[in-house]
Amino acid sequence: PALPVQPEVTMTEDEKWLVDQPKKNYILQLASMPSEAQIKRVLDRNKLDAKVVSQTRNGITNYILVSKAFPNKASAQELADVIKNEKGISAWVRQVEDIARRIK
Repeated sequence: PALPVQPEVTMTEDEKWLVDQPKKNYILQLASMPSEAQIKRVLDRNKLDAKVVSQTRNGITNYILVSKAFPNKASAQELADVIKNEKGISAWVRQVEDIARRIK
């Protein structure tokens, strides 16, 4: 009998970038929306230097904006403070592995 065919997992360039980051590094989650179109509007409206990745949790997929990666939490928090002051966005400091493991 033939072996079952595994569905091909396709990742966007942004998702590939994220999963290639050191898992213990930190990033900022800047926003989360149920549709890719909504998250891209947030990205464009705020002119953020961020990447869009999908995240599946409890069977529900959301799209999130994430910042560049930092080797330590303090550096990530510095950028979070700048974004809060300049854009009014309260970013969530997270470890890369927290988001990368939910990319489908």
